[in-house]
Amino acid sequence: MPIRIESASEEHLVGLCQAIEAVARERRYLGNVDGFPLDEVRQFASALAAGGGVQLVAVDDDGNVAGWCDIRRNPFEGFRHVGTLGVGLLSAYREQGLGPKLLARTIEAAATAGMQRIELEVFASNTRAVHVFEKAGFVREGLKRRARLLDGADDDVVCMALLLPAAEHGHSPAGRPTPPARADA
Repeated sequence: MPIRIESASEEHLVGLCQAIEAVARERRYLGNVDGFPLDEVRQFASALAAGGGVQLVAVDDDGNVAGWCDIRRNPFEGFRHVGTLGVGLLSAYREQGLGPKLLARTIEAAATAGMQRIELEVFASNTRAVHVFEKAGFVREGLKRRARLLDGADDDVVCMALLLPAAEHGHSPAGRPTPPARADA
């Protein structure tokens, strides 16, 4: 069944809530092991939009949500160029190339919204996701050792980030000030 990627809207919230619940109950990929009530998902989506964040969903022809990807903008002065990424796919849609497409489209939307740095945390045991993020240009910036202890097993958390070009703000993609143009150049 064909999947389309689109901006999340009110019509997607029930399906989004169900998708989050399903992925959370796998107890492997998300920090939470239960979903969230519909009201909380609605509040999050509203706050995300109001705060300049982005949220895309992958939906099938019947309107069922197969996955989501969102980037929540940091609200604090000096950090508003930074967003935190969250993503999930239902198990039936994994390993079909949907994750990288959803990720790429969400990153494009974040760049259009003016974000210059996208951060995420991923469990080290989720090697498929780490690989997808690295292929998308994310780099490892740190490791939180034994950050999660669940069901008798511990897991490290890999901290990763992607820097986006920031030409309009007088900074290079690496975040360093760009030198002024020379008059004789």
